[in-house]
Amino acid sequence: MNRTFCFLVATIAIVISPSLSLAQTVEEQVRSLKEKVVPALVVVNMDLTVSVETSTGGEPPSRSDIAQTLGVTVMENGLIAVSNSAIDPSIGLAGNEARYGEDTVLITAAKTTYDKVTISYGDTTVLPGKVISQDLDADIAFILPDAVSAKKAGKTFAFVDLANAADAAEPDSVVGFFRSSSVYGFMPLTALGKIQGVFRGDRTFYVTTANNTAGMPILTPEGKTLGITVVRMIDSEPTGILTTLGASSIKVLADLAMDKAK
Repeated sequence: MNRTFCFLVATIAIVISPSLSLAQTVEEQVRSLKEKVVPALVVVNMDLTVSVETSTGGEPPSRSDIAQTLGVTVMENGLIAVSNSAIDPSIGLAGNEARYGEDTVLITAAKTTYDKVTISYGDTTVLPGKVISQDLDADIAFILPDAVSAKKAGKTFAFVDLANAADAAEPDSVVGFFRSSSVYGFMPLTALGKIQGVFRGDRTFYVTTANNTAGMPILTPEGKTLGITVVRMIDSEPTGILTTLGASSIKVLADLAMDKAK
């Protein structure tokens, strides 16, 4: 009997040990995931013009400006999602007072137009693009690279799959990917964190400790897409607080943007 018992224990050990050796740590999962996600990260540069209307009926001169922000490719056709407040300086201007000549006027409306949009992919590819949709309350905008230029450059698009949405809750681990500023050559960076809370309304927002900058994708270590970091908007005004808009909510808006662009 003793010999049989020893044989069974040894057999169980042989069956279990291979599965244990294949288990990855969270850090190993993140390093593997980074190789897949980083090619989808882009830097968007814009030349833009901000125009306003005032209570006097006059039109102050338009103001030229520039914007640079992180974006992430979310479709096979190259569609890019960015934080809308990162590219639209007209947000929040309406209702404020401004100096116009020697008068103080009330700004009643403001609008941003995009004169030039360029997308840098981190692999020496730079493509022109176009803003095709903006959602103020969700703080998400979509940019489509020029298809003719992409074909000429032989560019195929790595993307973060919004359909592969995570079903996650606090305190699950999550990881965000983004790029540094030009100080470090826009090198890819990683932020490992936890979900702290989930806000469910018309759209789903996640509060996480991985939100470092607007426009960064947040995923689970297993590769499911949690969402994209945006600025939380209340009554169409930016709060300055970063949050993660859920992947399923973004997918609905992305599909609408593509329908609108056809």
